[in-house]
Amino acid sequence: TVEVKAIAREAGERTKMAVWSKNPNVDAVGACIGHQGARVKDVLEEITKYSNNDERIDVVEWSADLVQFIKNIMKPAEIMGVLPSGDGNGLLLVVDNEKLSQAIGKRGINARLASKLLNRKIDIKSMSEVESMGIDWLAESQAFAAKEEAVRKQKALDELKRIEEEKAAEEAAAKEEN
Repeated sequence: TVEVKAIAREAGERTKMAVWSKNPNVDAVGACIGHQGARVKDVLEEITKYSNNDERIDVVEWSADLVQFIKNIMKPAEIMGVLPSGDGNGLLLVVDNEKLSQAIGKRGINARLASKLLNRKIDIKSMSEVESMGIDWLAESQAFAAKEEAVRKQKALDELKRIEEEKAAEEAAAKEEN
């Protein structure tokens, strides 16, 4: 089965949808797009019945790894680094100098949809711009990725512990009934 984890839309322009499957043998993105894009084409045909725009749908793979998820959202633009910015909820995405406009998108659409999918403020800058600000983006990006991975692992461990405790409580209750 495929689960839609997040969706962001700017009507008449573009939709980005993040999907995931528990089953590693299921290609969640491919399942949503369909053979030769058939499923997406059907949805787009319905949308265009009610508008004159050529809307597009991007289906991306969701990941619990925040940095990987951001890279998936921003494809085909290559994200060189991800750093925290602002109040801690914002993110600074570092891209190759020649790929800045691709990452931002026409009239900022890619940046806005990424921000909606992540529920965070997104700022996209080129490597040279970040370096001119005196930021060691590579080191900061590696530190951020390591911190995010540690948080993700801790959440997974906490969830496993909760499940084990729940199972133990159910087993104890079943023993008491007998």
